[in-house]
Amino acid sequence: METYYKNKDGQRYVKKTVETGQTWWSREQKPGEFWVISGEPVEDLFLEKQDCYVFDLDGTVFDSSPRDHLIPADPSTTDNWTEWNRACHLDTVIEPVAIIARALVRAGHAVRYVTSRCEDGMVETMTAISDAGLPMGYLHMRTIGDNRCHVDVKKDMFAALSETHNIIAAFEDQQENVDALSSLGYTMIKV
Repeated sequence: METYYKNKDGQRYVKKTVETGQTWWSREQKPGEFWVISGEPVEDLFLEKQDCYVFDLDGTVFDSSPRDHLIPADPSTTDNWTEWNRACHLDTVIEPVAIIARALVRAGHAVRYVTSRCEDGMVETMTAISDAGLPMGYLHMRTIGDNRCHVDVKKDMFAALSETHNIIAAFEDQQENVDALSSLGYTMIKV
């Protein structure tokens, strides 16, 4: 995930954290061009929220019906969803939504993916996003062992994302999620 900061003089920095937990800092040399620096800045920095668009995956960016036969008989725990999560290579892209995601990135906007899929399918999910030619945006997934309702999971993901980003709009297929997140002030686009 990328988090942007400014110092009191307006110098911009970006802190990038990858899925492995590695973090590095870059300083803006020219508008929009950041160079990695050694170590962490020692001056006081202030968070600079970035605008982004959010995309759900299943039923929004991907048609996951080809793996419906893998939906567990007991869907109450994340452990039971592992096979379904990891079979996302069977999904097909919902091209009209993919076109929107690609166009937003070409226009200079950031995209983030938010899904109730569990982290045990992270590698497969990132591969599916890449193989589909979708823009690579940070992926927010349900943690292993988080057996809450998908609405509560999404609400927490949006709250965490809102700490560092301004969510301009979000694309979602589940009406329950659209209603819950709209009631919290997010602009939701039902797919």
